[in-house]
Amino acid sequence: MKEKAYPFSCPICAKVTDFPLELFVEGAVLTCPFCKLSLRLHGHMLAYIQKEIQELKESEKIPGE
Repeated sequence: MKEKAYPFSCPICAKVTDFPLELFVEGAVLTCPFCKLSLRLHGHMLAYIQKEIQELKESEKIPGE
């Protein structure tokens, strides 16, 4: 079974990478595989991402939900 993922675009290089949904938690560090930027998820960025993931789940655009 394919692991559930969320497409996340890097704010620096704008390239999209699919990260496992389990990584999108408070304090998680995401590293862009292209430009190597590391971001720590917290505050409004985390809230925005969680809202987007919930909307994708509700519209069934995330496979396996």
